[in-house]
Amino acid sequence: MYEAPVGGEPVSAEMVDLTEALVDMVIEDSQPFSIVEGTGFRKLVKALAPSCVLPTRQTLKAMVEKRYREAKDKAKVDILQVGLHESNQLLHLIQVFSSHV
Repeated sequence: MYEAPVGGEPVSAEMVDLTEALVDMVIEDSQPFSIVEGTGFRKLVKALAPSCVLPTRQTLKAMVEKRYREAKDKAKVDILQVGLHESNQLLHLIQVFSSHV
């Protein structure tokens, strides 16, 4: 999620939504971080959302990297949970079969 710079002004909900959409677009469409520096892109954003302040290339990169780390951490947790669930099922099966022997 987009966060205001330390000591920066409060960020509107619209700005958060636009920034999140920008991060989504960069990831989903494999756009370069430099897209925010393009004249045509800046004109488009200005026409669609005049009050929008685009992040710098470096800030956009940091946002994408943060999203990547969050997704990676979530995937690790999901994998561990699936593994734990399957381990519990296997343990239960072993206990059931052991009690019948």
